[in-house]
Formats: sequence, structure tokens, C-alpha cells
Amino acid sequence: MKIAELEAFKQPLTVKTVPDPQLGPTDVLVEPEVCSICNTDWHAWRGDWPLQLPIVLGHQLAGRVVAIGDAVTKVSVGDRVLSNFAISCGDCYYCRHGYDNICAHWQVLGLTRQGGFAERVAIPERALERLPDGMSSEEASLLTCGFGTPYRAFMDAEVKPGEVVLILGGILWGLASIQLVHLAGGVAVVADADERRLKQAEAQGADGVLKVGVDDLAEAGKQRTEGRGWDVVLDYSADADLIGQALLATRRRGRLCLVGQATRMKPLSAVLEKLIFEEIIVRGAFLARQSDMQDLLQIYRQGKLAIAPLVSHRLSFSEIDRGFQLMDTEAPTAVVIHIHR
Repeated sequence: MKIAELEAFKQPLTVKTVPDPQLGPTDVLVEPEVCSICNTDWHAWRGDWPLQLPIVLGHQLAGRVVAIGDAVTKVSVGDRVLSNFAISCGDCYYCRHGYDNICAHWQVLGLTRQGGFAERVAIPERALERLPDGMSSEEASLLTCGFGTPYRAFMDAEVKPGEVVLILGGILWGLASIQLVHLAGGVAVVADADERRLKQAEAQGADGVLKVGVDDLAEAGKQRTEGRGWDVVLDYSADADLIGQALLATRRRGRLCLVGQATRMKPLSAVLEKLIFEEIIVRGAFLARQSDMQDLLQIYRQGKLAIAPLVSHRLSFSEIDRGFQLMDTEAPTAVVIHIHR
């Protein structure tokens, strides 16, 4: 099979032919139809995090089952599936208590094990979910992390009807969050420094946009909440200064949920008094649970998610390097790679 392997940061991927993965008893061999490039892939490609090379990137994948291990019961050959990008053990304390996204032995497709920029991938059956009739592989691939990661943050933040939510970062996670906040009956305001991101947020139905470095986050929050401040802040920026501004603009008993790339985050300062005196609730949200995949598929079946409009670029497997260049120089909403084109 062919794979596209990252051998050096910020360099073209190396396409090579390797044997198919070997399957364990509960493993499934999936032939990806689509694997989308996530901001996480882009950061990995840039070398922003410690990463052992070489590695096959790609964790937003959907495809078809072509072989199964002897003990597999969840899926069958021929099924169209998506994979949770978070691979859990299923046996540790956290998995047994429903927190498989923080499994003691977690792995991530394309970061700690072979990812989806390949003709075939071996994935434990517990990470897979069948696709509903009518769901495209493009939609399924974006549902995995593009919606799965912000859904975990959205659930942890417990957004309620009428609440005003500040979304820091207009990347795909932020755009997906607009839909999730609206599903809860909330108001979604997106803040970003990039005008292109703000225009995309407006096109995706944001109730307001704020330009970082120009607009006053605190004043904007007060204007929208009768002077209280933001009810909820969802952060996808990992910008410590921006998070600090948003935190100071959050109402008493407001909630702040941190999702952004924490390895790039500087320690927050000058906010402890706010946290203590105003009882701000701070949560971290990491990866996505398998139940999150199931919830999102059910919401999709109900016709409440608009995923397809988020696709900005469709490329073939041979154009994968162009996809990373687009991520590096432009502001695409979602770049999907069709593996077999």
C-alpha cells in the first residue's frame, strides 16, 4: 500500500510503498476514502510539538472496512465507517468510567500511531462508528475532530439557552462551535485577528465577530450581556494574552474551557484574583470520547449539522503537499484529501 510519510518538518511528504498493517484480534483494516487536514496536522507538519519521525499524519478519516480481526463484532467488511482520532485502551480506570478521551494509555491517529494519509489503516474496532445512510465521507471525516473536539468543549462548558459564548479562534473548531452553540439556544461571537477567519465566521452564522487587537473584548461582552460579561469562553487559540483578556471579561461564575494547543501556551498571570473572587470555572477539554462520536452522528441524522459547507478545498492524494501549503499560507476552512484520486 502507499503512504505519505513526514520525514522532516516543513518538507514535502514522502510517498512510499509499504506492506499492509497486521491486524490483531480486535483490529479493523480500513481503506480511507477521505482524510482531512486538521490544524493539528499542520502544527505537527511544522514541528511545533515534539514528534517522533517518521510518521504518517492524518487523523480525520472516513472510509470502508476491507478486513477484520478474528474477534471483531462491531463492524463487518464493506461497512462505511469513521474513526475517532482518540484511540483508548478500553480497560483503564478512565475508560471504565466513561472518560476514554483521557485514557491512561491514549494514542492519537497520525501523532502516536499511523494516520490516515495512507491507502489502508489498522484501527481498533472500539474507535469505529458506522456512517448513516446519505452521509458523505467528507462530512464524516470532518465530524471526527473538526466537530468532535469542540463538541467535548461544548459539553464540558455546559452552554445553556440564552447564554452568550465568546469563541476564541475562527479555525474549523470555532466554526463548528457556532453550530453547537446555536443548537443549545446560545449566542455565538467569534474573535480572531485574521479578517479572513472573521468573514468565514460570519458566513457560517456567527452572531457577531470581534477583531483581536482592535475590538475591546470586555466592552463587547458587557454590551451583549447587560453588563455581566461573557457567560462562556471557548478557547481554540492557545494565546495566553488573549485568554487572559477573555477571562477578565467573563462574568461571575462564568465558564472558561481551554482546548487550544497547550504545549504552546505560556503560563497565565494576573488572573488568580479574578478566578477566586468571582468563582470563574475553568475546564480543560481534551480529544473526544467515543460517546461524542455517537452523539454527533445522531445530531447529524436529525439534520441539525451543516458540515459540507465547511469544505473549502478538495485535493487528491498526489496533491497532499499543496494541502499543507494552503494551511501554511492561507486560511482554509477545511482541506479534504481524497486518498484514491
